[in-house]
Amino acid sequence: MSQDFFDPEIFADFVIEAKEHLETIEPSLLELEKSPDNLGLLDAIFRPMHSLKGASGFLGLNKINGLAHKGENILDDLRKGKLRVTSEIMDVILATTDALREMIDSLEASGLEGDLDTVPLIVRIDAVQSGAPASATPEMVPAPAEEAPAVEPYTLAVTGGDHLKDFLEEAGEILANLSESLVALEKDPQASRDLINDVFRYFHNIKGNSGILGYREMNALTHEAETLLNQVRNGAMPASHEMVDLLLASVDILDTLLRNVDQATETVKPMDISEIVSQLRAFGDKGGQSGDGALPVQAKAEILSEPEPDFGDDEEIQIFEQTVSQQFDTLTLALEGLAEDSDQKELVDALHRSMVSIQNSASYMGLDEIKVYAERTAGLVDQARGAGLDFGDLLDILRQETAIMKDMVDKEIKKLKGDKVAMADKVSIEPPVKPNEAPAPSVEKKLERTESLLIAEGPSAKPGTSSPAQAKPQASSTIRVDHAKLDHLMNLIGELIINRNRFAMLARALDEGQNVASVAQHLTETTYSMARISDDLQDTIMKVRMVPVQSVFSRFPRLVRDLSRKSGKQVELITEGEETELDKSVVEVIGDPLVHLIRNSVDHGLESAEDRRAAGKSEAGRVWLKAFHKGNSVHIVVEDDGKGVDPELMRLKGVEKGLISEEEARNMDDQEAVELIFAPGFSTAQKITDISGRGVGMDVVRSNIKELKGSVAVQSTVGKGTIFTLSLPLTLAIIDALMVKVSGAIYAIPLDAVSETTKIKASKISEVNRRKATTLRGQVLGIVELSELLGLPGNNDHREVLPTVILTVNDRRLGLVVDTLLERQDVVIKSLGNYLGNLHGISGATIMGDGSVILILDPHEIYKLATSKVGSL
Repeated sequence: MSQDFFDPEIFADFVIEAKEHLETIEPSLLELEKSPDNLGLLDAIFRPMHSLKGASGFLGLNKINGLAHKGENILDDLRKGKLRVTSEIMDVILATTDALREMIDSLEASGLEGDLDTVPLIVRIDAVQSGAPASATPEMVPAPAEEAPAVEPYTLAVTGGDHLKDFLEEAGEILANLSESLVALEKDPQASRDLINDVFRYFHNIKGNSGILGYREMNALTHEAETLLNQVRNGAMPASHEMVDLLLASVDILDTLLRNVDQATETVKPMDISEIVSQLRAFGDKGGQSGDGALPVQAKAEILSEPEPDFGDDEEIQIFEQTVSQQFDTLTLALEGLAEDSDQKELVDALHRSMVSIQNSASYMGLDEIKVYAERTAGLVDQARGAGLDFGDLLDILRQETAIMKDMVDKEIKKLKGDKVAMADKVSIEPPVKPNEAPAPSVEKKLERTESLLIAEGPSAKPGTSSPAQAKPQASSTIRVDHAKLDHLMNLIGELIINRNRFAMLARALDEGQNVASVAQHLTETTYSMARISDDLQDTIMKVRMVPVQSVFSRFPRLVRDLSRKSGKQVELITEGEETELDKSVVEVIGDPLVHLIRNSVDHGLESAEDRRAAGKSEAGRVWLKAFHKGNSVHIVVEDDGKGVDPELMRLKGVEKGLISEEEARNMDDQEAVELIFAPGFSTAQKITDISGRGVGMDVVRSNIKELKGSVAVQSTVGKGTIFTLSLPLTLAIIDALMVKVSGAIYAIPLDAVSETTKIKASKISEVNRRKATTLRGQVLGIVELSELLGLPGNNDHREVLPTVILTVNDRRLGLVVDTLLERQDVVIKSLGNYLGNLHGISGATIMGDGSVILILDPHEIYKLATSKVGSL
């Protein structure tokens, strides 16, 4: 299959889905290691691996496909009991997911699978599998073989309008429901008849819709699946795991067939589905008993008879009626356009397409008379087009032919609906046939009525035979959005337009000299309405950008498992709040800082089993990973129950490494000593391991979190453990801020860091050792002038009362004296750029309504500046 045929968006979608599959696989593997007899977990791992294999094969990603195929094989052996779950097998499968992730990351970055050598891993997988019996069950869908000859795409029968778009959307939804229902059926093969009927109906709907579109491969495959399910419905065979496997494989191929449609040209490339079709037939013929191989299929180049519909199907009649109605509308518009200008080639082409579409739709419904009439009229248009005739001379004939054809269609639709009612009456009075009274119709009997349409024009291409050398998908920047949120956005846009028109009306009223008081009242009302809409719009857009942190948290069970084995410590990871949502741009970058923190907890924080026993603790150490909302921010906590951080040891190491002087160490309280852990190059490790101990990491954590406009704090108790808390903004775009005035300039302070505002009497402030402080509600509060920290001229006026902002940074408070307290306001954060980006105490800027630029303070930097100028507060 030519790579040119694939839209880069298909590769971007594949990358997203592949990552989701791996995120599903890894946590389940770790659970499986704890519960090796849990068949449900094995199924949950096998399905995404199988889907990854199928999708990569279709796209011609042979390295990914080959490795996923090997992973699927070993998982299949585990499901069938040929292998038992062991640590060695888990290591091999996890190594497989690592390699798959690396190749998918490479594909996302460069469009290529990368130069990773998978051969040693494949050899390792084969070695682990060597204990399985030699006679293995044949794979349902083989890995891509040699490249097949290129084939030309064929045009779908129903063209124009939104038919194709609607079909693709509906089919995608049906396939999602189908997968869910099949997985439920696999867990309980004796499930209710309603569930089996649901699965049957899903396949049946796709069969009908694809048949009207003329999508031959999809119609043929869904027909075979429907035939198999009909035997289950009739009691001719039971539902089984093997049947569900086949049907899920069919769903995977249907998904690739959907991706195979080019919406722009309304074409699809032929695809070889003979293998899965033959296996569905073989399974049905053997009454649900899996055979030794697939039945041979008929010659692929043979053009087989088109299937007759299931007579009187409500949905098919409705689809047929909608389809031909739209085509008749197109015919009418085209004829009207040609009456004005008979040289419009596009309208002639539209005429011909609509005629062919009606012809194909009638053919599918078995309406031969209409088919012949439409075919004849389409031929007339084609001959006139080829001969260069003036269509102005043919308009009367074409109008007449169209009217006759429409009358024929209307009559047939009425007849079909009438036959449906008659058939329903007949079914209602006939006694049901019990399974033991008459055998179910044979598969061959049913195939006499509907044969699979495997091929139409030339040999079919095999899926996944080309190399993705040309397509280079960009890294994913997409967000999946709930329809309800989009609908709400559209409603808000509508309200916005109404208010825009009201402003225009008010402007005209002022120009016309209407009553100013009345206009002012209406202007105030409109302004309030606009404020409400903009707030709602901002809130909705923020919700659209929000994604759960689960996508990041899901990485860490695997990380902790590996660290546990390398360090020889027993470690249990407990996660909470995975559903907590953060801005997508924040979620994408917090992974690395969390990796550093968890590594630090396992390697430095947790003791060995012997030391824990001696300390009266359980042998298994615990690491908690939590996420929760707090105000306008999200807190992510990494906590362990290890030995904690010794402040005295931190002081000694700080002096030893030249980070602090001996005097500073003596004057430093325990919390400040613990926070030395964030100093560049700092480490208390006695030996360097491949986990940590090199003095690189914790300073990087603080830098990365600072870039996100967040903060990281540490609390530790010797002998009990350590807690790291990341405080992250909900969004990087807009913050709630308190506006203050200092030395004639206005500054914005993020409201998250403001615990309160107050006015302190100057007489209540005392000075001890160059430090200003006061007592606020029984607690000592350090005081500092903001103008002094920013290097601005101070307010020389003698003030009896000082407006003060109480900042809370890492559970420490600081009183920040300003000239004036202004209002609270939402501000849009703008970067200062490289030139001004290193200003101490400043995190960004914002633009006010009057166009002035306001600097945004960084509370954490402000606190550091305060402690460096006046000492610990």
